[in-house]
Amino acid sequence: MQANAAEAPIAFTLGAAIKPRGASLSDALATADRRLYEARAERTDQPPFHAR
Repeated sequence: MQANAAEAPIAFTLGAAIKPRGASLSDALATADRRLYEARAERTDQPPFHAR
């Protein structure tokens, strides 16, 4: 392990989703995914995440 491992540029964003009654699972997951990326984009202490 590196001596500076505590300074590794690692960020973690966790989310949860509740599927509203009448909404499709696809729509609920798309909303959760969008909000997760929005939360990740708001972090200022890490470089922006880019999906591959």
